[in-house]
Amino acid sequence: GYNFDIGIRGTDKKQVFQYDATVYALRYSNRIGITPTIIIDEFQVERPIDFRTNIGDALVIGLESYFQWDLWKTFAPKTADNSLILYSNLAFTHGRYLSGNSDFKGNKVELTPPINVKTGITFNHKTGISAAFQYSYTHRHFSDATNAEFVSNATRGAIPSFQVLDVSAAYRWKWFRLTGGINNLLNEAYFTRRTASYPGPGIIPAEGRRFYLSLAFKI
Repeated sequence: GYNFDIGIRGTDKKQVFQYDATVYALRYSNRIGITPTIIIDEFQVERPIDFRTNIGDALVIGLESYFQWDLWKTFAPKTADNSLILYSNLAFTHGRYLSGNSDFKGNKVELTPPINVKTGITFNHKTGISAAFQYSYTHRHFSDATNAEFVSNATRGAIPSFQVLDVSAAYRWKWFRLTGGINNLLNEAYFTRRTASYPGPGIIPAEGRRFYLSLAFKI
């Protein structure tokens, strides 16, 4: 296969704004994937299995972009020791199978969400206080090349859209640093993977709301 990309990136002289954008194309020949098939087991009984093999040629095209803006430097440039940074990472992806088995031709490439978004804001103060907030969104996509919506053992099928909020804060004083946060603030129930083996078969749920707190010091 081959890949091609072209992009642009830059920043202003005061490093208040930063940006990066890339358009790319990836051609993947004889991509490895999973196809359902029937085998005869040791008892001469037909048994359905998921067989991993080369299934076809795929083309993935997309746009990835990143933007960062230091609000503190914009509105309070005289106190440049502090920062309040707004950022956003956005990706659009389109993947299709161009050839191969008729069961896959024209299907969407698996594990390729069409939209990925990560955006948030971070704050750092010269007194040692810092905080961060991040929002992530992943659009609905498929776990295998058949683009199955549902199978009885849940080893293949759609992966629904999900969104996650994370927050954290820290305080630094002399040799000490106290850090705490909450991952998956809204306790979103979602999953990103399916498996036919351990600990499956079925979906692998993501972790729910988690709290953490740590204290570190240097001597």
